[in-house]
Amino acid sequence: KGMIRPDQSPVAGQDAFRFRHILIRDAAYDSVPRTVRADLHERLAGWIEGAVGERLEEYEEIVGYHLEQACRQRLSSTTASDRGLSVRASRMLASAGRRAFDRGDVNAALSLLPRAWELNAVDDPDPLEVRLLWAKAMRRQSDFRRADEVLSDVERRATANGHLGLEWR
Repeated sequence: KGMIRPDQSPVAGQDAFRFRHILIRDAAYDSVPRTVRADLHERLAGWIEGAVGERLEEYEEIVGYHLEQACRQRLSSTTASDRGLSVRASRMLASAGRRAFDRGDVNAALSLLPRAWELNAVDDPDPLEVRLLWAKAMRRQSDFRRADEVLSDVERRATANGHLGLEWR
């Protein structure tokens, strides 16, 4: 019916399609139940990981996005597999955020790092490292008040969990 059209795939040898209009895409997406959407996002992330192979680092942001969406579609589910999905999404977004920060793309880092933290807000050193980097990105954007709030939170959590090196940093 002309609602989708062929498109160019970023992966060699794969077919790609695009909705003719964003409203058609949104209507199709909204008609799918949340649990099915979550499964599709997770499956797409897995497919991308397999399709790109060793170039996964280049695609961590998009894989992280789809894993994040899978988590959000499942809402408050707390099964072990959902927790693992949340951790995977957090790691992908954190890695993409670190690379963005390292290349000087502070806006991208400020988009990715808080999402990584939110998905994996636990009291272990890795997520606190993400929060520390997030504060550094805020300082680069001259958001000193918010950066100080985040740094104080990192210090408090590091102290409570005996992570002395992180506390000092």
